[in-house]
Amino acid sequence: EKRGLKKLCYLSAEFLMGRALVNNMINLGLLEEYRAVMAEIGYPFEKLEEQENEAALGNGGLGRLAACFLDSLSTLNMPVTGYGIRYEYGMFCQRIVEGQQTEVPDDWTAQGDIWEIERRAEQLEVHFDGTIEEVWTDNGLTIVHKNYQTVMAVPYDMPVIGYDSHVPATLRLGGAECPAVFDLHSFNKGDFVCMLQQKELAESISKVLYPKDDHIIGRMLRLRQYYFLASATMQCLVREHRCCRVFTRLCLKLTNASDNGCSKLIRMTVTRQPTCQLSLTTRFAQPICVLRFAARSTVSRSFTAEF
Repeated sequence: EKRGLKKLCYLSAEFLMGRALVNNMINLGLLEEYRAVMAEIGYPFEKLEEQENEAALGNGGLGRLAACFLDSLSTLNMPVTGYGIRYEYGMFCQRIVEGQQTEVPDDWTAQGDIWEIERRAEQLEVHFDGTIEEVWTDNGLTIVHKNYQTVMAVPYDMPVIGYDSHVPATLRLGGAECPAVFDLHSFNKGDFVCMLQQKELAESISKVLYPKDDHIIGRMLRLRQYYFLASATMQCLVREHRCCRVFTRLCLKLTNASDNGCSKLIRMTVTRQPTCQLSLTTRFAQPICVLRFAARSTVSRSFTAEF
């Protein structure tokens, strides 16, 4: 900010980062030193490398491309933060059972992850379903969202270290959780099943990377995943930078999995909310918000030029 640079925010439903230990050693110029130490104590370096679980939160196409963008921009010492979803189960593991390839869940967090830092104090509410009521006052339009279901977006930060970089990137992954508040009213009414369903529905958002969408339930879940990512990210940016500075200090890059991020930001600026004190008309808000987003493209020139 002191140098007048903009910060890039890259939204993607997938990030295939790969194992970070050896990659970070290479980028920090410490690989040979660690190899020498491991050889001195008689422990195979390759065995150490295999101990790390891989956060396979994407496929080899879009997910790997997003990871390369973060790594490359960090190498170029450009400020960038990636925003994604912290799936409990990433890309499936393959097993050969009786001569047949079998897919099994990839529980990459079973033994914990040494790279991620939980930011529970910065969790945000994402609202689903319910009804919308428009209230016009002398101060403009106020939107009241009623009877909604609340899902908590808990952020986890992971460092992405570029080669010989002085500006590490950050990958912020949001985990979906049910609010910790116990609904005593529903419990006393005997509505136990509804309470369990709400908990499962909330946690299903970040349960599996790309659920099957050949049926209506799968398509609805995928849509909820995209909205969860867009809403949590826009709220985080507005809270961190204040709404006015979002339009001057940030450049946002979307993939086709997070297109509704622009519409979410427009809605936050049109309707006065606690995290965004602007109250613009759609006529003014739409062009301002659209200019903050780079086009959906696999070419990085469209957004690196912003710097």
